[in-house]
Amino acid sequence: MHKKYLLVAAALVGITGIIAGTVYAWNSQSSDVGRPISTAIPGEIRYKIIGDSMAPTLLNGDSILVTKNAAEIARGQLVVLRDPGDQSKLFCRRVVAVAGDRVVMKYYSNVKITTVYSRMQPEGVAFPADIVPNGDAYGEYTTNVAPDTFYVVGDNSVPGASYDSDEWGLLPRADVVGVVLSQTSSSSKTISSAY
Repeated sequence: MHKKYLLVAAALVGITGIIAGTVYAWNSQSSDVGRPISTAIPGEIRYKIIGDSMAPTLLNGDSILVTKNAAEIARGQLVVLRDPGDQSKLFCRRVVAVAGDRVVMKYYSNVKITTVYSRMQPEGVAFPADIVPNGDAYGEYTTNVAPDTFYVVGDNSVPGASYDSDEWGLLPRADVVGVVLSQTSSSSKTISSAY
């Protein structure tokens, strides 16, 4: 009888793993910015947010205004970008590291934490800063940000909630569509450049 329960438990764990993997794959392969909506101002485009990869900053259904004419892209800014693996898909992510920075990303059971080390912050700045990880890290990735690339992440730091540089690596400048200028939301949240 005891073996029967162990087999059932093992099957449930396996099924749970398959479901979690499928959900992650679905999230990572889906576009989280809708089709562009023209505006009256040249160089500015409006997009609808799809999904929760940028929660709590941007929620499903929020609208963002994006400029294609940004001279510079800085840490903390939100950008719309093409998926480096599939140029037909668009995402909105936060730039957390720029050329010359070093990034250390660690996965925990409840959160993925991306720490950025720069000349301005040699001791490192963790993103997100307000979540305490559970237990020990079970995965780690370290990289140096090369010229004309960025390290971008979703504000939703739950493992598997955002498909971003933690999975695909550095984002080439050429894949940046534009910088987010503002949002329209019923939640009354505002975009923060802090990370």
